[in-house]
Amino acid sequence: MLDTNRADQNRGEYRGGLSVLAFLMLLLVLLAAVLFANAKTGGEETGRQNFFKALWDRVFEGNKASKSASSVFDLNCRDGSAVEAYGNYLVKYGSDSIRWLDKQGKESYWRMIPGVKPFLAKAGKRLLAVNMGGRDFYMFDETRLRWKKSVGGDILAVDVNGKGYVCVVHKKEGYQGAVQVYDPLGNWIYALAKADSFILSAKLLGSGQTLVLSTVNIKGARTDACLEFIDIRENRTIGSYAEENAIFPSVWPLEDGTVAALDHSRILGVNLRGEKEWSHDLGVISACLPCGDSKVVCVVGSGEGPNRNRSAIKTVDSRGDIKDIYTLEGSVEDMDAGDGVIAVNTGREVLFINDDGELLFKYSSNEDIDRVSLFNGREAAVVGRKKVSIVKIR
Repeated sequence: MLDTNRADQNRGEYRGGLSVLAFLMLLLVLLAAVLFANAKTGGEETGRQNFFKALWDRVFEGNKASKSASSVFDLNCRDGSAVEAYGNYLVKYGSDSIRWLDKQGKESYWRMIPGVKPFLAKAGKRLLAVNMGGRDFYMFDETRLRWKKSVGGDILAVDVNGKGYVCVVHKKEGYQGAVQVYDPLGNWIYALAKADSFILSAKLLGSGQTLVLSTVNIKGARTDACLEFIDIRENRTIGSYAEENAIFPSVWPLEDGTVAALDHSRILGVNLRGEKEWSHDLGVISACLPCGDSKVVCVVGSGEGPNRNRSAIKTVDSRGDIKDIYTLEGSVEDMDAGDGVIAVNTGREVLFINDDGELLFKYSSNEDIDRVSLFNGREAAVVGRKKVSIVKIR
């Protein structure tokens, strides 16, 4: 005999399940409609791609959030110190010393080094510690001091490439600026001074033979920018690229010999002969840095209109190909990149994405985040006002 009570109960559970399912479907459709309307502002094809990506992230990114840090420790990082993840250490360079902390915050090594304006730059196994505005700089390999050098004027900019070559831009009496170049062993190998233009940056290509200078000549209200390529072994200019009413504060050598140069709203590629290969006007660029040897990653504000509070993450490779990889709400405070991972600090969250735009992991903090620094593609240091969190990305 049919159990009518049990059948009615089953039908009730079935209808209840359908109601929940219908509600979830309706919620998903509403979310999709909102995302699609927002995505349409970027053009039909781009809008369609952003729509599906945003829908996927909104639905599934929750599984990639809320991971806890593997360790958290107290550290005052708002005392003017420079902080950098390096090797297996977190390095803090303060006003009187440089200290190496392990990933639990325990001090492993320290050295007395004055630093009025401390600055750290890392490349591979090397770490360059510079007293910006002073005259001394130090090269480390892990905790070992490899060499120390001084220049004859206040240091304005430094760079160390992956092979350990160092370029130092400094003041020089009677000139607008000067640059000194050192090999990986600390031997001085080249020097140049400019009387008619300011040197903004100097970088040596990986071969150790070609020096790239970014200079600016100020003529009243006009700024004329120049990228100069110098063969330091033969001491001759092999190419140059100049623009009126421009300035290139940052340049990055890419793997095929192209140099990416940043203006306030543009990024362009120039070859070693001084020929412009490509140029893109991206809009308001709030941050830009190299992402591996073959591309740079930029944060671009959306400007005016309904998307003015959004930031777009874009990569540009050595051929000039642009890829929109991620869009987020709000502004970007800080960024780091390396080993196929881009870490984006939005102030209270850090988004870890790969260079294809896939969200790998999202870390949230209950205090303002000042800095994010990658140890490698698997681990990062998230530096807050009073604490440091070591987080595993994947």
